[in-house]
Amino acid sequence: MPTNIHSKMVKFVLKDPSTEDLTLIYLIYNFDGQRLKMSTGEKIHPDNWSKSKCRAKPTSPHSVVLNKLLDRMEARVRECHIDLKSNFTTITSETLRKAVDVRIKNKGKRETFIEFIDRFISESSAYRKPGSMEVYRSTVKLLKNYSAPKNFDDIGPEWFAKYQAYMEQHNYSANYIGKNVAIIRELMTIARKQGLTNNTAYKDNTYRKPSEEVDSIYLTENELLMMYGIELPDYLDKVCTRFMIGAFTGLRFSDSAKITHESIRQGLIFDRNIKTGGDVVIPIHWVVQQIMDQHPEGLPPAISNQKANVYLKEIGQRAGIDDVIQLNKTIGGKITSNSHKKYKLITTHTGRRSAATNMFLAGIPSISIMKITGHKTERAFMKYIRISTEENARLIQAHPFFSVGSTNHP
Repeated sequence: MPTNIHSKMVKFVLKDPSTEDLTLIYLIYNFDGQRLKMSTGEKIHPDNWSKSKCRAKPTSPHSVVLNKLLDRMEARVRECHIDLKSNFTTITSETLRKAVDVRIKNKGKRETFIEFIDRFISESSAYRKPGSMEVYRSTVKLLKNYSAPKNFDDIGPEWFAKYQAYMEQHNYSANYIGKNVAIIRELMTIARKQGLTNNTAYKDNTYRKPSEEVDSIYLTENELLMMYGIELPDYLDKVCTRFMIGAFTGLRFSDSAKITHESIRQGLIFDRNIKTGGDVVIPIHWVVQQIMDQHPEGLPPAISNQKANVYLKEIGQRAGIDDVIQLNKTIGGKITSNSHKKYKLITTHTGRRSAATNMFLAGIPSISIMKITGHKTERAFMKYIRISTEENARLIQAHPFFSVGSTNHP
């Protein structure tokens, strides 16, 4: 057996070295301060086992075949460990066990794309958020229902176009289709890194995944103040208080939930963004300052995003935010249009979008707002804010270009 540093981490031992009968051979793998112990499924008599070499004695029956099998098993354990590391996976003995089980059961058989995704989901569930994993599960469920071939070598521009047509026939929205395609491309990239395929056609931009600008609402300053000013029962007042902080800072729901008195220094709010890890500094709005002054003992605790979304609609209804909003959406390749009372569209994210849009309408430079929202490009930022064509016209109406005194005026 090799004597390099890695070999000391792997060894094979007998389940019962003192038995007079055949006994199972176990694999033990010590890594990163953890220990994987699993059965090889192979048996041997203790008299035919070399404890020092962790292999069958050369004189024992079928020793060559058994030792080669153990060598391959050791190699597979190491390969799985390296694969998981290269995918930046948080490795536990359980995630490694599952990966090894799949590798051993396949016995060298090439893993299919669907089998790979199932394994990826199984291995990733230990360290990824449940909501994130649900997206992958939804993707693989849809793929399994798709009857056309879906092997690694199939995934390319033509395949994506046919897959899009299939999803449109089943009335999926353009953005859902685009997200599904993006996930498949992501999984193909991971599979390539693991050496499961050499296919690069999936990256070909001949096929462009569909997308459309989401019709999301924002609340004007007046509408926000209507919500802020009404009398509410305690359970709604707590949600409204937290929502106002997001609506006048531009922070995400998860970040605004962290704001405390200690977050404020010299009229500025200091925060570390959960999603990006970056530092954010925001001037404190008078509404936020008033809220902090009204809660000297600390802000009410944040509730779940899902429950807050339900309560925000009730708050909006009580505040009379009931304008009729027309929303367009591409479903099954066709544009559909639906009317909604505005309060029914309010979510926790509406606060952040409202802050960005209202700052923009107030004349604050885009680059300054982007320091708060975290948008990297002005193009992405302009898609994020929500202003109507009339609001845009009024915003620039006061510009000298449209005045009689303009240098362009004859």
